Amino acid sequence: MNPDVTTLIQGELDDMYDAFQHRDWERFNVHLDPSVTAWETHLPEMIDGQAELDALRASRPAPARLSDFGASALKVDSWGDTALARYLLIGIDAATAIERRSRVTEAFRWNGTRWVIVHRHSERLQPVPSA
Repeated sequence: MNPDVTTLIQGELDDMYDAFQHRDWERFNVHLDPSVTAWETHLPEMIDGQAELDALRASRPAPARLSDFGASALKVDSWGDTALARYLLIGIDAATAIERRSRVTEAFRWNGTRWVIVHRHSERLQPVPSA
């Protein structure tokens, strides 16, 4: 594990999820490779590229507001300009106080400036009331 890569990727994730909370999709998208693919629990098909992700966002209501939202228990391995991150994505629904968790695995590529996500696999776990 390269601590410098882990620190950089944690910073990317922190900024990406802050952008999500503020519905700043332009800032969110800088963390994604334009050809990003993603598997999400609630979607029957794979997202294939930023254009599909943008169309999905436009077709549905804004996501619920969450508090304490972000990546925890991050583990990163890297090989040159490729990295693999695994973490728990945790947030508390601001309206219901229900904790939402997903197990996430993301493949990153160094684009010469920053680490960007090229593939994401997210598995939603059962919600639980927060303590």
